[in-house]
Amino acid sequence: MNIKHRQEVIYEILLATPEARDKDNVLLSELWKAEFYICGWDIGDFSAEQFLRLLVVDDLSKPEGITRCRRKLQELHPELRGKAWKERHKHQEEVKAQLKSML
Repeated sequence: MNIKHRQEVIYEILLATPEARDKDNVLLSELWKAEFYICGWDIGDFSAEQFLRLLVVDDLSKPEGITRCRRKLQELHPELRGKAWKERHKHQEEVKAQLKSML
């Protein structure tokens, strides 16, 4: 799935599944189900080991790319932000300071 198409699918997931706005695991599972559907695969035909193999060989979108796309979409489209978005951003400066102190 190319980046533009993945972005469109993530946008639709965030619109249709409010829980995915705050929970990356929900977003990941919904996008991977969509990728299975797009490829014409029946998710029920795959074992956990086969699924992990697909993830390792880049046949499925990487989690960090998915979450990066979610963050950008939420930055550009406030209606896609979840309930926890404001709470996370209240602590932004504190988290930045903690990260800087680690270096």
